[in-house]
Amino acid sequence: MAEGNFARAVRGEANQGPELVKVPRPGAAEPGSVVVRITARPIHPFDLTTIKQSFSIGIFDKEFVPGIEGFGIVKEVGEGVRRVKKGDRVVPIFLWNYFYAKQGSWQDFITVSEKDVILMPHDISDEDAAQLIINPWTGYGLLKDINAPEGSYVLQNGAGSALGRIIIKLAKHWGIKTINLVRRDEIKEELKSIGADEVFNVTKEDVAAKVKELTNGAGVEGAIDMVAGSQTKLAAACVKSGGKVFTIGNLESWDSVISVNDLARKISHSFWSLAAASGAMQELMAKEIPELFQAKIIGSLPVVAKFPLEDYETAMEQAEKQARQGKVLLVG
Repeated sequence: MAEGNFARAVRGEANQGPELVKVPRPGAAEPGSVVVRITARPIHPFDLTTIKQSFSIGIFDKEFVPGIEGFGIVKEVGEGVRRVKKGDRVVPIFLWNYFYAKQGSWQDFITVSEKDVILMPHDISDEDAAQLIINPWTGYGLLKDINAPEGSYVLQNGAGSALGRIIIKLAKHWGIKTINLVRRDEIKEELKSIGADEVFNVTKEDVAAKVKELTNGAGVEGAIDMVAGSQTKLAAACVKSGGKVFTIGNLESWDSVISVNDLARKISHSFWSLAAASGAMQELMAKEIPELFQAKIIGSLPVVAKFPLEDYETAMEQAEKQARQGKVLLVG
């Protein structure tokens, strides 16, 4: 816990692992800004990858605080702040202005601009609020960019992931049908119970043939590829001519394979990143995603374990082991 004039932050020296250190506690908030006491922080694969890669090449410096997402309570407000007050529950938007400036959520306090916090209604839990941005905004943005007409199909691999489940629910809400690719038969019925239209096991079934049959040979409107490698090629083969394939992850490989035949069909293949979202899209998601939580469209997001901030090393180990089941939170 924060004590007196000091607070905690997870930081590290170059070529060394992260460590918990004492840092000066923020004083009065500057005009237009708020001081937030962060109380819950999900550990994302992106956090783990950033830490590992940074240390391996020696660029992780003592100023860098990991953590791309989090939730907290407003402790101080600066002059001119009108939209929030002390005690408000908020989600700081770390990704654009703070994480890349080395100020992530793995610390007790952060000072942010008033415009960079989202007020949280009391019917959204701390755990859901802490996970409000990365996966929900990604699912929302991907479906908006594919722009599939109501009643048409979108395909995704990695469908059993937390993001995959959000995509299923959002697509169902918007009247878009989903074809979901998995590697385990045991999660098929679970995904169908939350709104998946079709679920295929890529290790056992001829996915391309089944998609062709479902779409009367036309193909799906677009595909979301979380796996890369050979699965990019499969996804592209299932997309209609002129359609889109967005690769967003690398569960299989750092390389993506795509057929020249699909390039000839004018399939558009690109890497999709939430970091590239426009300011207008960020504003839209900041408004609509909390409403989708309140309406129970997205539903509660799974949390498999909670650890105090000082136990970040154990928490990181658990996050790697239990990534498929839900998020590990750093709390307190």
